[in-house]
Amino acid sequence: MMSNRLTLVRSLWQAYWLDSNWNSGSDCLLGKLEESLVELEADFDDFLMKMKRSGWDDDAINIKVPKGPQLEEASETLDSGWRS
Repeated sequence: MMSNRLTLVRSLWQAYWLDSNWNSGSDCLLGKLEESLVELEADFDDFLMKMKRSGWDDDAINIKVPKGPQLEEASETLDSGWRS
């Protein structure tokens, strides 16, 4: 897998983890980011192996990105009182 593809998949994995775990663990934004990086380092290689075993072609990554800003949900989260 090309490094820029791998970087993109890692970013998506981390974004998914943050979304799934936002209300658990640290209540500090920086702490939450740190937790996500620790989990990424611990679990990402296993995730890639499972994806390859399931038949995923890591040379054919197609990601559709919506046009325009998608910030409504992010601004709601920031407005809900998260501390840095």
